[in-house]
Amino acid sequence: MQSNALRLAWGVGGRGRILEAVIEANAKGLLTTKPALVIVSAPSAIEAVASRCGVASQLIEGGRGKAPEAFHDAFAAALAAHRIDWLGLTFDKLLAERTIDVLQGRIFNVHMSLLPLFPGFGAVRKALGSGMRVAGVTVHMVGAGMDDGPILGQAIAPILAGDAETTLGRRLFERAVPLALQVVRAIERGELTLDGKRQPRWAAWDRVDGSCFAPSLDQDLVDFAQAFCGRCA
Repeated sequence: MQSNALRLAWGVGGRGRILEAVIEANAKGLLTTKPALVIVSAPSAIEAVASRCGVASQLIEGGRGKAPEAFHDAFAAALAAHRIDWLGLTFDKLLAERTIDVLQGRIFNVHMSLLPLFPGFGAVRKALGSGMRVAGVTVHMVGAGMDDGPILGQAIAPILAGDAETTLGRRLFERAVPLALQVVRAIERGELTLDGKRQPRWAAWDRVDGSCFAPSLDQDLVDFAQAFCGRCA
């Protein structure tokens, strides 16, 4: 697959700031991939961002306790209709196994903890209540369970005295943005692939530089992410 042919979708359960960073990085020439579709589970500010940038968006409500079968059917249908190759998630719902199968496992998720610690919802709150002095963010492949797929990359952040969910969450967001961008770049360059058993292979795992990120990050993405996060309220 050529990088300029990659069709990337993103599932958003909040404001969609990480996806916004992906869209902006593409506009600035740092990524060759312009997302083809954003799926939101509730009205979100990312819909307006997507509209301005010519990215299709679709609202699919349901999932947890509300018409779950219809939700999963609609999600899978949207992926097929837009001919999606890979799916990124900053989502608040589990995907059905049949939805994962539509993309043959080519789905990654951004989770605000150092998995396998604190899977599921409320990860930042759980980290604050754990007594740990560090927290982190994980980008991982999506499996049928709760945040249980193979880990692609992780980053750590300190837990400071007096931290609340908002302050620690902001620090984790600043770690998550460059890591997510690096994963997208690896996919579009063909550096991150899946084998026949849907297990990821990524040469960058052999390049660990001792920073708070593993694998190491490209400096242009780090610089962009720092500027982007600095503009985010």
